Parts: sequence; structure tokens; C-alpha cells
Amino acid sequence: EILACLVSREGHVRNFVLSCRVFQRRVEYAFLDVLCDLLAVDALRFSYRRTPRNEPVRRFLASLATDEEIGDGIFGCARQAIERAGDDARALFRVVKP
Repeated sequence: EILACLVSREGHVRNFVLSCRVFQRRVEYAFLDVLCDLLAVDALRFSYRRTPRNEPVRRFLASLATDEEIGDGIFGCARQAIERAGDDARALFRVVKP
């Protein structure tokens, strides 16, 4: 297993854990795109805790964010930004729905 996510039905991602071995290999874009589909939302909100080890994730979220941070440790990411940033990432992976 390379990824775990705890998310509300409204699209608030409270925990997002991704293996460092696959991070930045486009899995994150494909997953977020599929997550938007499954939840039928136009945006995701991410809770984020700033630490030195989380800096790569902060940069990733900031690249997708509608605003740098919309609250104390909260990033808002529009689906259009996820789709644009991922380009054809979703096509690289086979999506299996439960």
C-alpha cells in the first residue's frame, strides 16, 4: 500500500499519507482527480501541519491551491487546478472502484 487518505464527504482531506517512493511520480494527481470524481466535488480542502519534513507536501499543495493557505493550515485546491497540473496522469493508472 502506498497511499492512505481520510476525507469527509464534502472533500475535506484531514489525513493524506503517501509513500515517499511514489510521491512526485504523478500518483498524487491521479488519486486526487479520482477522489474528486468519487466525492462529486469541485474542490478539495487539505488540513496541513507545517514541519520541516512536510515541506515537499506544502509545495505540492501550494502548486494546486486557489490561495496559499485559506486558514490556519488549510489549503483549498480547485478541481481544475488538479486536472491541469496532472495533465494526463490519470491515464497512467488503472482505476479500480470497490
